[in-house]
Amino acid sequence: MDISQSTKDYFESLKDRTDSYQDSLDTAKEFILDNEIENQEEIINYMIMSILWVAATRDEVLTEEDICIFLNIESTEEQEGVRVEIMDEMKYWTLPELLLYIRDTLEP
Repeated sequence: MDISQSTKDYFESLKDRTDSYQDSLDTAKEFILDNEIENQEEIINYMIMSILWVAATRDEVLTEEDICIFLNIESTEEQEGVRVEIMDEMKYWTLPELLLYIRDTLEP
């Protein structure tokens, strides 16, 4: 049985999307380890912002539930469909620039 081109294209787009999000999480993880960040709340902030950055660069909008799925944590969302986005200009930054901005913002 042959697979249609549209099905192949669909699976390729899923792969591209998955790879983009995974690459951003890997970059955030490397940044967290390189900077010896141990505070759990800060670690989650880096991971969430990395996910939101990818969404912005792909012109996607995520909900809190989507983010929880990416992080493999249980959603505590009380309102369904609450959208979460980064500031629009941040999508033009590189991910390392965003991570450095977060670090500099969180430092006392």
